[in-house]
Amino acid sequence: MDANQALKARVCTLMADILAVDEAAITDAATFDDLGVDSLTAAQLLSAVEDEFGITIEDEAIPTIISFPSLIEAIAQAGGHA
Repeated sequence: MDANQALKARVCTLMADILAVDEAAITDAATFDDLGVDSLTAAQLLSAVEDEFGITIEDEAIPTIISFPSLIEAIAQAGGHA
């Protein structure tokens, strides 16, 4: 498993726990809306991601995080890795 796959697996598990959904529901095509993520849940998710990876996601990036792939991208840009 390469580093990107490991990162995706780690984030997928974290998202599934926070969103109380099956990991299979978290796909590249599923938006946060599809997964039932509201603004409060999004804030909880981002906080958990920042804690888990020891990073800070810049405020400017937050509005662009609308899906699993965009969350992975934001983590990578903030220096997070598996």
